[in-house]
Amino acid sequence: MKDNKWFPAEFERLNNKLLLNTTEAKRRGYQIKTGENGKHYVSGLGKAASKYKLANAISDVQYSDYTHETRLLYTVQFKLMAAFVAFEAYGRLRKNNSWRNLALECFPIDQKLVVKVRDLLSKGDLDDLRGFMNSSDLRKRLDRYKSGVDAEIFAVAYAMRNGFAHGLYGSRRQFNGAAKSLRNVILTSIKQHCNDQTIAINVQ
Repeated sequence: MKDNKWFPAEFERLNNKLLLNTTEAKRRGYQIKTGENGKHYVSGLGKAASKYKLANAISDVQYSDYTHETRLLYTVQFKLMAAFVAFEAYGRLRKNNSWRNLALECFPIDQKLVVKVRDLLSKGDLDDLRGFMNSSDLRKRLDRYKSGVDAEIFAVAYAMRNGFAHGLYGSRRQFNGAAKSLRNVILTSIKQHCNDQTIAINVQ
């Protein structure tokens, strides 16, 4: 079994557990493949681990010709974007899966974080965010969150990620506090789900 020393600890434990019981891993939807060296590996796990490690590692982003306040606002958006990219990569680890399905499994990981996001994002802010979105499905998800469906908190993060990554808006001060907490929701959810999967897989 390959020792992936650069993997975050929770991903290393999951990787080892999956490779110790490939039958159970496949039953759960993980894709176990065989490399050219004849050894098994978990398809996509390295990518998910690297994106998760990157999202946790970003502490600051360097800019030129921006005010201090604008730099701070953009950095928060970059951090959230990196966290959601990690969430998407982790969601694709299993066959026919996505962040949408993963969100249902992950919720609620930390109810305090969920409450904090609600406190930081007003209904007016949600309306502004909804106005930037082109996807009718995403607008419906944001409407559900606005009406009180906390499980759609990941859709709020996805909307912010899309809005920033696709240039639909720039540094939006009113989204800043929620974006910080959403990043924590995502990274905490990945870590906890990873640990839960490791515990749930029985070793033969």
